[in-house]
Amino acid sequence: MNAAELLLGPAALERHGARTALICGDQTVSFAELAERVARSGAALAGLGARPGDRVLMLMRDTPEFAAAWLGAVRFGAVAVALNSKASEADYRHILADSGARLVLIEDVFAAARPDLTAELAREGRIVVAGTASGLPGWRERLAAARPLAPFDAAPETPAFLLYSSGTTGKPKGIVHAHRALACVG
Repeated sequence: MNAAELLLGPAALERHGARTALICGDQTVSFAELAERVARSGAALAGLGARPGDRVLMLMRDTPEFAAAWLGAVRFGAVAVALNSKASEADYRHILADSGARLVLIEDVFAAARPDLTAELAREGRIVVAGTASGLPGWRERLAAARPLAPFDAAPETPAFLLYSSGTTGKPKGIVHAHRALACVG
């Protein structure tokens, strides 16, 4: 039971494929289009060396590109970790260490705003940039070259995504959500 497939697999697309899934500014994305983007995103993550179970941190604006990347990680079997763009660099560093993230997908505006962290992740080979990559691995180029893979066959209790608390009582804490958490929306 793969959570992304519950939302965007063949049964869901048969019911909702032509309907609008996302609206962002003047961009409208159908469920079928989103499913294709999600499949490519998962394959692009695999092409970057991610494996099922790996944590993939994402620091992106709320766009269809982010939604596809996040669900692509879940579909591929990685554990998606969305980061709050308002968090401090100390919180980012804590979450990177605490989650054991293998890869960070970051939008260019956030990479430019955190040059020290971006450079560190680049030296470690753990970063891919959506947008102008300026010599770093580029997400959109990886997406264009990706060929969709079969979805990960997840057990209901397999981690799908990780959300971090705001850290108001100390350091942010990771809360793991399993694939079964999305079973009610399929």
